[in-house]
Amino acid sequence: MKTNSGFNNWLKGQATRNDPVGDIARDALQDPCWPETGDLQELNIHLDYHGADDGAYASLRQALREYRQQQPGGETEALRESQLLAEGVHSGKVVAMPSWRTGRSTRI
Repeated sequence: MKTNSGFNNWLKGQATRNDPVGDIARDALQDPCWPETGDLQELNIHLDYHGADDGAYASLRQALREYRQQQPGGETEALRESQLLAEGVHSGKVVAMPSWRTGRSTRI
């Protein structure tokens, strides 16, 4: 896990937890290609690529939710996550690249 993002630094500190957030934190720490981002879309693409199960997606969403709630403007980030879900993330898995990312909707 690379820890250049605020989310990754926070996630690293959750590895001792005995819950789904701790599970995803330990997985991320052991993954040398874990993305340097706190962006749900990019993290979901990474999980897709590695064939993650539904529990990993749920754990990631919970971790991001907790992290964002602890940040200044956390409600704004929660709104952004809701917008991402409406634009192409279903049940934690990316089904389309949102238009704000590519300029057009692109199926993955």
